[in-house]
Amino acid sequence: MTSRIVFCSAHHWNSPIQISAHQLARQFARHGWQVAFVSNPLSPVHALRSNDPLMSARFANWRRGGAWDEHLPIFHYCPLTLLPVLSATARYSWVLNGWPYFGLPRLTGVLRRAGFAAPDLLVLDSPLHAHLADELSAGRTVVRITDFNTGFATSTPALAAREMQLARRADLVVITAERLRGYAEGLGARRIAHVSNGVDFERLAAPSPPPPEWTTIPSPRAIYV
Repeated sequence: MTSRIVFCSAHHWNSPIQISAHQLARQFARHGWQVAFVSNPLSPVHALRSNDPLMSARFANWRRGGAWDEHLPIFHYCPLTLLPVLSATARYSWVLNGWPYFGLPRLTGVLRRAGFAAPDLLVLDSPLHAHLADELSAGRTVVRITDFNTGFATSTPALAAREMQLARRADLVVITAERLRGYAEGLGARRIAHVSNGVDFERLAAPSPPPPEWTTIPSPRAIYV
């Protein structure tokens, strides 16, 4: 029987910002797992940015009811809710708790239809998807802490409280650096594992011609990413 995993991330699958959640999802898929990758929700307010091609792509994904990756067994979906979850509204617990009930359609229904009603593993990078810990029959729940989230300007007490609730109930809290261990312990994590970020070496090591804009830059060249 094929194992299934659901990843929940702030960034959508085809975002130009490819983070560790994307790489982990690919690795699970390459090792035979079926993967669902869910991003933070859209709302009608985001439609005001219809001239943004990336936003248009997210809405197109929602209208299709999600899509499967062309190369890997990864189902990716951008949910939409009538209750906007924005920096200005994330201070309200009722918004964070209520947005799934205003989903068009409900996120859990989309995941069930795609075959992820009872995943073996639920991995939460974003506290916005905390409700899935209750609504999906996941075998295990993992919360990933990749930074000092309360240090960001977009953080709110309501988001911090939600992160703490997740950390306390998760089967495992994964940190990407040892400096985050004290932060995770402060959240009340029962079990903590340090899993450092890595690199897709084969992708970066693949030979390719230098881009044309480099022709005016003499060797040796240094690249900062």
